[in-house]
Amino acid sequence: MINNSQILVSVNMITYLHGKYIREAIEGVLMQNCNFNFELIIADDCSPDNTSKIVTDIINSHPNGNKIKYFRHEKNIGMHANSDFVINQAKGKYIAICEGDDYWIDPNKLQKQVDFLENNLEYGIVHTNFKNYFQSTNQFKFLSKKKHNIENCYKELILGRYHIGTLTTCFKKELLINFINEIKPSKHNWLMGDLPVWLYFAQNSKFHYIDEISAVYRILEESASQTLNIDKKFKFEESIYEVRMYFWERSFKNDFSLKREILNLLFYNKLLINVYLNGSIFQFICLLLNFHIRNTNFLYFIGSFKQCVNKLKSLKKCKIH
Repeated sequence: MINNSQILVSVNMITYLHGKYIREAIEGVLMQNCNFNFELIIADDCSPDNTSKIVTDIINSHPNGNKIKYFRHEKNIGMHANSDFVINQAKGKYIAICEGDDYWIDPNKLQKQVDFLENNLEYGIVHTNFKNYFQSTNQFKFLSKKKHNIENCYKELILGRYHIGTLTTCFKKELLINFINEIKPSKHNWLMGDLPVWLYFAQNSKFHYIDEISAVYRILEESASQTLNIDKKFKFEESIYEVRMYFWERSFKNDFSLKREILNLLFYNKLLINVYLNGSIFQFICLLLNFHIRNTNFLYFIGSFKQCVNKLKSLKKCKIH
């Protein structure tokens, strides 16, 4: 039974230089139709733009402006520290996430997710489908529908076959606190913040996927995961590899075929990055040979080459950076 006097969901929103987009992000949260109380916690990492003014205006003018708790840091502390800060402010039993440049489009998103979690206690997280918005080209791209294998998603997550849009999630805060206390992510310096969280959740709870589009992920030209700098992209892929290997050690350290697949993924993704950004035939061949040497299964190699070609065609067509 939901107690309306308590905050059931905390929506965590970190923001930096999102003045152009944050109104849309905030309004997507405040439009939620819920039979429970929720709060919107905004942590502004000392943005040198008009973010503060926009948030203050919404607090003062929006009918649900009183749900906003706004914090502005006096100096920039960085994305990971800001994420930790906003988690510590959350009072809800559940946490949902929407960063300042993304936005929700389903006014019943939180209600659907909380209803499921309240009635299915063995599940720790609910997520949905979403669509991408490419800011530079003003284009939307709908993701293809995927059949998620809920019961066995741990290994699928490690291999990148089970994708979770962080902006679509609603999950138990208790799980996140346990993750922070047990894994201590600040000691690892991982660039990928959400993947280790989902892997830990998959070890300790069930996942539920709602096949509906509830949110829009805004793709900007320069961010940790979206960048045209090949060195940054390589470092990001190497960080994902480190996360995958960490959880392989935790749960699958006797599964050497899985370890090999994780290593192959690193080279496969580096190959794609190099070809897409540089278009160098020579480097393309060198990386292919490197990939082949590390994987002596020739049929697997040919299959991976075909995947590279098909994915490159898709990347070019969609103008994904």
